Amino acid sequence: MKSLVLLLCLAQLWGCHSAPHGPGLIYRQPNCDDPETEEAALVAIDYINQDLPWGYKHTLNQIDEVKVWPQQPSGELFEIEIDTLETTCHVLDPTPVARCSVRQLKEHAVEGDCDFQLLKLDGKFSVVYAKCDSSPDSAEDVRKVCQDCPLLAPLNDTRVVHAAKAALAAFNAQNNGSNFQLEEISRAQLVVKTEILLTGWAVRWHFGNVLYVVEREAGKNRRRGSDEKARRGLFGKGRKHPKGV
Repeated sequence: MKSLVLLLCLAQLWGCHSAPHGPGLIYRQPNCDDPETEEAALVAIDYINQDLPWGYKHTLNQIDEVKVWPQQPSGELFEIEIDTLETTCHVLDPTPVARCSVRQLKEHAVEGDCDFQLLKLDGKFSVVYAKCDSSPDSAEDVRKVCQDCPLLAPLNDTRVVHAAKAALAAFNAQNNGSNFQLEEISRAQLVVKTEILLTGWAVRWHFGNVLYVVEREAGKNRRRGSDEKARRGLFGKGRKHPKGV
C-alpha cells in the first residue's frame, strides 16, 4: 500500500516535466517552460484576443500540459492546455497585451481554461483548434481579500442596462452634439456600501473613434446576493479550422 501511495505521489509530481521517448509513445512531451512550448502558448493567447468579440483581453497565467505529435508529411501538432487571466485592457484597446495589467482578485476578475491545437510548419505556428471556457473568481475568494468589494453583476440585469443607457445619454449631452452609440456592456458591479452601480462599457463614435468609459449611476437601496455570477465563454464551443489556416 505504501508503495502504491508513493507511486501516485510521484505521478502527480511528474506534472509537466518532459516525458522520455519510449516504446509505444508516438508523441513527445516537452517541459512547460520550454521556449518552444511558451511560443505556442503565446500564439494561442494572441488568437484568443484577436477572436474575442467583446470584453477584456486575456494574458497567459500558466501552461498546464503539452503534447507534440508528428504530422505527415511534415510538421508537428502541439496539443496544449493553458490557463488565462483577465486584464484591464478592452479588446478594442490597441495596447499590446504584454503591457496590460492583470485584473486584481478584489475586482472580481475572470479566469480562462483553454485547450488548443497548433500546427507547427516551417517554424511557424497556426491554430487549428481552440476551445476556451471562462468564469469569474468565486465570491468567497473575493471576500477573503476584500470584504466590501463589489461582485460582478449579470450583464442582462435590468439595472445594469438602465445604468449604461442613462450614463451614455448623459455623456452624449455633454459632448456638443457628437453622436455616441452603445457598443457593449463589458462589466458591471453593484456596490452595496455606497448604493451605486458601476458599469464598464464601450461606445463607438460615428466617425469610428473608440472611447472607453466607466460611469456611475445612482442606485435605490438595491442589494445583490453574493451567489449571483456573470459567466461567459471566450469562444463557447470549440472551433476547428483547416490545418495551416
